[in-house]
Amino acid sequence: MNISIDSIILIERYDPLTGCGNLVSFIEALRSQLGDQQRGPCSLLLLDLNYFMQLNQTKGHATGDAILRWVSLVLQDTGYPVYRVGGDEFILIFSRLSHAEHQAVSQAVFDRISQEASQFGLDSPASMALVHFEEAIQVEPSDAWIAINKALYDVKQNGDRGFKVYNHEQENGRDDWMMRRLVDMLTERILHFFYEWEKTSLLAYTDPVTGLPNSLAAEKRFRETLLETQKTNGEMAIIFLDGDNLKLFNDINYATGDQMIRDLATVLGKNIRPDDFVARWRMGDEFVVILPGANLELGWLAAERLRSAIEESSRGWLFPVTISAGVVAYPDHGKNVEALLAEAEKALKRAKDSGKNIVLVSERD
Repeated sequence: MNISIDSIILIERYDPLTGCGNLVSFIEALRSQLGDQQRGPCSLLLLDLNYFMQLNQTKGHATGDAILRWVSLVLQDTGYPVYRVGGDEFILIFSRLSHAEHQAVSQAVFDRISQEASQFGLDSPASMALVHFEEAIQVEPSDAWIAINKALYDVKQNGDRGFKVYNHEQENGRDDWMMRRLVDMLTERILHFFYEWEKTSLLAYTDPVTGLPNSLAAEKRFRETLLETQKTNGEMAIIFLDGDNLKLFNDINYATGDQMIRDLATVLGKNIRPDDFVARWRMGDEFVVILPGANLELGWLAAERLRSAIEESSRGWLFPVTISAGVVAYPDHGKNVEALLAEAEKALKRAKDSGKNIVLVSERD
């Protein structure tokens, strides 16, 4: 079944402004990279924008956001994982090739940012520190955190806020040991808090009867898909469907009714595309399906496929089941979530009023 709950939760590991990984995903990636017994030469590139707070104050947050997106794209063009770990701080993890090649890529990034910064009126856009970790030396995440922050501090204080390269050396002094303990403790608390929040979110976004995403999850995915569709001038379709005469199951008992809803959800999940999204709508027998990239015709065909699959699959159930569905498409039938849902509900109502077990599209031109 295509439940898609994980994708709703996992999206929280990414920074919504830049599309980069966030602090939590960086911590997880760093643990994985440094814990790999077969890891080759590893390097971390830390980039911090110069005087970013003043820039936001003088040029406005819209310009600041545009600069953050630009920097993230330059970093992502390297093909390596990029993480936004603070307001204006990014880290890139190098895990392939040699240290010399890591340095060459980093120098190219610094040169490109320096050259393109004129579009924003910036003279000295970023401080960058590249820290090499030898594969023969065991490195803990806390070692890496301390090393890159020391390196960045040095760049800002002694490197004219430019670009410098460092080779990590293991430190074993008491002060450094205490700092590592503190960093490890804070890291564990960050991850513990996130994982507890993730479990809570999973419950909040999941329908308890079917295991499908619920209305809250559907609205979240709807808005995200619509935003992405608008950015690309694309299309998307929405199917709003409802079971016909399902009261017969509840008349036996509510457990029988719940099992029928679960069976209905299973059939729906098996008959949508991998990228489509199906959710239970509220607590009745209504469902919504989001189809990214689909026009009205594809939406209707998908709805008809679901209608037919339910009719065929339910022949062996306690009572045969049918569904009615309304289909709308962006941008034909609305430019926002509320308008599209309203049109889909109207189309569904017409399908019900027309005798049920039918798929109808919105009448709105």
